[in-house]
Amino acid sequence: MKKLIFTISALMLTACSSAPIKVNYYLLDRDTTAYQNTVNTASLPQLSISRIRLADYLNQPQLTILQKDSQIYYANQHLWAESLYSNIRRSLVNELGKTGNYQVRLVSDPSSDNQDYQLDLQIDHLVATDNSEVILAGKYWLIKDNKVIVRRDFYLSKNLANSGFSHAIEQQRLLLTELSQQINKALWPVIG
Repeated sequence: MKKLIFTISALMLTACSSAPIKVNYYLLDRDTTAYQNTVNTASLPQLSISRIRLADYLNQPQLTILQKDSQIYYANQHLWAESLYSNIRRSLVNELGKTGNYQVRLVSDPSSDNQDYQLDLQIDHLVATDNSEVILAGKYWLIKDNKVIVRRDFYLSKNLANSGFSHAIEQQRLLLTELSQQINKALWPVIG
């Protein structure tokens, strides 16, 4: 009898502990309009995104929350579908390419050898906070002929009207759009 009770108890505990944990995956860049661009850009100046540096805590697959006590919380059940680095690169190419004033490429593109301008970017924060906002902060450099022509710090934030990571990521997309607009404004007087 003891063996039967032990076996049933063990089976019940196993059944309880094997319930699957739901994991959610997110993309920062979901815009496909840049891939549908049919404008001939061969005669436009070229902007190459040469380097993007992310703070170490952003090189994790988990989405993060910055807490009031300066601690980072990693959401183990909410993950980026691909590296945040790749997401940001593609988002910037899409956003910067929407202006039509220049052709945007990644340095890894085969045709990026003849770039006119380079963009280097450092992202210190791209995070939701426990204070109901998202933050995008860092620096960027615009370079021509191996000389820095523009260097800017940026700090962008948006309040979160809803809870949940989906809403936070929507706001992060908007922050990347704002950053792209800032870069365009900085580059426009130079390209003219």
